[in-house]
Amino acid sequence: MLELNSDQASLWVDELRPALAAEKIHLLDVADCRPRELGALARRFRNEIAPLLTPVAAVSGGPFPSAPVLALNVGVAVQDSDTGTRFIRVNVPSSLPRLVSVGRSSFVLLEDAVIAFLPELLGDVDITGRAVFRVTRNSDVSIAQDVDDMLEAVESKLLRQRFAEVVRLEVDSAAPAELLDFLRRELVVAEDQVYASDAPLGLRDLRELSQLKRPDLEEARWRPVTRRAFSSGRASALLAQIRRHDILVHHPYDSFDSSVGAFV
Repeated sequence: MLELNSDQASLWVDELRPALAAEKIHLLDVADCRPRELGALARRFRNEIAPLLTPVAAVSGGPFPSAPVLALNVGVAVQDSDTGTRFIRVNVPSSLPRLVSVGRSSFVLLEDAVIAFLPELLGDVDITGRAVFRVTRNSDVSIAQDVDDMLEAVESKLLRQRFAEVVRLEVDSAAPAELLDFLRRELVVAEDQVYASDAPLGLRDLRELSQLKRPDLEEARWRPVTRRAFSSGRASALLAQIRRHDILVHHPYDSFDSSVGAFV
């Protein structure tokens, strides 16, 4: 998995991002934004993003702030003159698009927008480190079949799963060593369970780019094919074919209109 994760990141950094830039589709670092783009980002942050952010501080001697499964978070280390170094978890809202538009075909990652405005969000604190991270937890939901109330048992199991054992910690490769050590210690994660990436975490969210109106970059739409065995369109012929032998109908390549769809 570590090798696969590395290959995935390399594909993004070395091929996909440059290819997008060549087509004038830019995923910008905040530091590379021009004043006009920074202004657009600031407005989006204050009006749309900041109202959904809830910073949660780790209490000394208390439990680590719960991190939902596969949810993006920004971990922040701050220096306090009274209590020393503290950790704050800032959620990255899953209800918002991952790509924040700052101009025509120019975007900033949502987590990068959060990081850029941490001083505004957290107020007068000394930020000493930050890292984007997400966790994968043990998803075992086995439930005894002889329980009295199955619904209650499932609800209880799902509730406990929010605090289940962490089996993978994904972080951005720029995470400071001290902050990464803190996350490993608090989440009880072994070194071989840490996946550091040069690419954005959760690359599947970048499919939002497919919503851009760029027909010149789209592949031709596939038209499902009707299997010859189903071409007559008659239910009796279809059933006769199935009696003779099994027929594999493969989505999305084959049409279901003359087979499954005929009986719906």
